Amino acid sequence: MHSPKPLSPAEILEVMPTNKSISKLYDTMNSREKLEDSIPTWGDAIVWSDFHFSDPYPNYLWD
Repeated sequence: MHSPKPLSPAEILEVMPTNKSISKLYDTMNSREKLEDSIPTWGDAIVWSDFHFSDPYPNYLWD
């Protein structure tokens, strides 16, 4: 692919990511994934309505 204004080699070296910056990005993504895995999702947490009923009688005794 050709660019209408190609960068000089010195400019390319300034804007290209380094090993250190790439490692930092991977570390950030990995720590975020660990955090998301630790947060409860559907079915993992207690639901308030499981233990608090608006009726004086449980709704599972319908027979």
